[in-house]
Amino acid sequence: MKVNPKFRLRKPNDETTSIYLDVRYKGQRVVYGTELVIAPALWDKDTMRASTKTKVIGNYKKDPSVRLDCDRINSHLNKIYDAVIDYFVKAGEQVGTPEEVKTYIISQVAPERVRSATTNLNGYIDHFIDEMVSGRLQTIKGTKYAATTVKQYKSFRLRFNEFQTKKRKVYDFDDIDMDFYDRFSAYLTEINNQPNSVGKQIKCMKAILRSAIDKKLHTNRTFQNKKFTVQRLETNSIYLTETELARIAALDLTGKKHLEIARDLFLIGCYTAQRISDYSKINKDSISNRSGFQAIELIQAKTGQRVIVPIKPELLKILKKYDFTAPYMVEQKLNQYIKKIGQMAGIDEGVPITEYSQGRKIVKHVPKFTLIQSHTARRTGATLMYLAGILLPDVMKITGHKNVKQLMQYIRVTEEETASKLALHPYFSTLKVEKG
Repeated sequence: MKVNPKFRLRKPNDETTSIYLDVRYKGQRVVYGTELVIAPALWDKDTMRASTKTKVIGNYKKDPSVRLDCDRINSHLNKIYDAVIDYFVKAGEQVGTPEEVKTYIISQVAPERVRSATTNLNGYIDHFIDEMVSGRLQTIKGTKYAATTVKQYKSFRLRFNEFQTKKRKVYDFDDIDMDFYDRFSAYLTEINNQPNSVGKQIKCMKAILRSAIDKKLHTNRTFQNKKFTVQRLETNSIYLTETELARIAALDLTGKKHLEIARDLFLIGCYTAQRISDYSKINKDSISNRSGFQAIELIQAKTGQRVIVPIKPELLKILKKYDFTAPYMVEQKLNQYIKKIGQMAGIDEGVPITEYSQGRKIVKHVPKFTLIQSHTARRTGATLMYLAGILLPDVMKITGHKNVKQLMQYIRVTEEETASKLALHPYFSTLKVEKG
């Protein structure tokens, strides 16, 4: 990404004024104080640097140290400029927030300020995420963290900051104990996070705390307590049956436009067996006429895999409704609405789930509709294709999975469903009688 860093004077009409950096990108703006002060008479607007012209220097109180000051200022401004360019080259399209850009600049031109800022928990969280964004912090494979992972950590930071605001308390390393764990987990649950989502937030915090220990910023190891666990929920990875899907499709949602859009978007996901990052982006350019059929062609965002999905009549009907462009809805809203839709469709059979919290295992039954989310669509599509008799290698061509093992993590049919499917196979349906 190309940027045009500019240096400006804070108060050009004063006797002396500070210099600040101004960078604009993707509708965002970085305003960074350089901590440099200069007399406006010594500033060159064209070069955006302190003037080193003999005429200007000579007329400024004939002070021999002025040139040295100008050289010092320009040297520091050049370092800042280089840091900005370096950040945007490394970040590419995954540029962060203005605060992340500023943190990177400081790390390059004034590392002592970074060290000071990262000695507390909140400062280190910012630093940790900035390191991920810039690519300086890498995975164990030596690669840059995926955008989805960075997004997860940014989500954790947002939730943690909201929690601190609500509690009117700024937490530091030594404050992270079991009481904090209980309060933070409860808060996440209160704002409608499912156990797995709570677990992801806790996982982010544990990784950050572990990293800070490695850097000898604290010695608090409470987060290693087995009760300071990453909450998770285990189910039989639900999918919707053909009957359940038909009930959802048949719902009369007149006057409930938001639910209608959510239902239709979800069904697009079911009929294509794609991730929401892909099925929500379907448009006219994705659709083409093939030899005797229409199909959706996509390059999957997560894997880069090219997939071609034949369009079912049910899918065609929905696509026509939206002029062959998937309707837009934020995933969080879709997850919220599709549960309501599932309830309206009577998808309320009890499903066993296993929760892990503070080292305890809890098994309980919940209505199936409470477990429906955007990713259920992909699992539903893959499973129904399998049950319809489509060969696994062909299902993989549509889902984009590289091997059967990966695909079978999506296809979790019951023993009864497997038996029903096998009963139709010639091996079981043809009785061989020996002649005698």
